[in-house]
Amino acid sequence: AGVFALANEIHTSVDQSLNGVAQRLRDAAAGAFQIRVSSSRKEPTRARHNRFQKIEIAKAHGHFAALDAYDQWSSLRVDRGDRQLELMVAVQGIGAPFRGLCAVSLAVFERAEDDDGLRRVIDLEVTANEPFIINYRDDASDTTMRFADWFDKELGIALAAVRRRLG
Repeated sequence: AGVFALANEIHTSVDQSLNGVAQRLRDAAAGAFQIRVSSSRKEPTRARHNRFQKIEIAKAHGHFAALDAYDQWSSLRVDRGDRQLELMVAVQGIGAPFRGLCAVSLAVFERAEDDDGLRRVIDLEVTANEPFIINYRDDASDTTMRFADWFDKELGIALAAVRRRLG
């Protein structure tokens, strides 16, 4: 499988995981706040959204976000009315020039209304210590197994950051 096929497979598993987490949070929250999962794949009109966040994530890991090569994201949004908190998983091409590598990483941030009434990203925190790298040479089954282990750990870290921010 090529790097894009592997990245698509990984992005699908991210969506499934976030939907499961969202359901558990909804059950625990008992209506205290709204929880929504979004995805560039499910909402093609929003596919190019979150550009700032993806570039900041790439910078934090010391690489160039090759968004023209591959650019997908999924997010879990917690809306408490006065605050909107988001956990985003970015799956993106990396490198300039692009050399067949994609990276997966996680970040948590808030959106707040500015003086002009627009929602802006504030307090972006890249929670993944290291990105998960997808190489065009990687074996598909080995990559998906390694990703599952990596993602379980990194998702736990990101969810702890969400809980901390929700107080």
